[in-house]
Amino acid sequence: MTSILKVDNIQKANGSTPKANDLGINTTGTVLQVVPKLNSSASVANISSANYHSSGLFLSITPSSTSSKILLSFSTSIYTSSGGFVNVSIHRNITSSTNANTQVSGGTDLDTSSNHYGLSHGYSQSGNQITPSSAIFLDSPSSTSAQTYTLTYKSAGGNSCAIFANNQTASLIAQEIGG
Repeated sequence: MTSILKVDNIQKANGSTPKANDLGINTTGTVLQVVPKLNSSASVANISSANYHSSGLFLSITPSSTSSKILLSFSTSIYTSSGGFVNVSIHRNITSSTNANTQVSGGTDLDTSSNHYGLSHGYSQSGNQITPSSAIFLDSPSSTSAQTYTLTYKSAGGNSCAIFANNQTASLIAQEIGG
């Protein structure tokens, strides 16, 4: 004998909508949501600053649990002048302007390495060079508040550098992973 249960809505005793954990469903390690963002602007201007600047590519994701992780990935192209480095990173919850080319202030740089080469970097030994740049990073914001992420870049050595070189498409993707 087969039984079928059909309902239009499930509510908790207080009238709220239950989450997966409330129903006994284990979501650990599963993708709970995906937020993609593609750039829709032209090449970001050259800078020669050793401080991170905003690319203008932002996305926001609101974790459903404090134990969730945010898997971030980006792909872009970078321009580096002769003999220079460019570092590309992701910043969380910056407090500076959301305009491209503005220096980043506040927030958290997700590159926590001691050398601060960024999550990805490019180098040009001789001549100007355009190269692809990509990275994947697992963030642990430990929050259920909206988290805003932006792709950032800086010159490492005073050379000229840019992101989204030659108007190439860039992407920034955030995935909430159940914890």
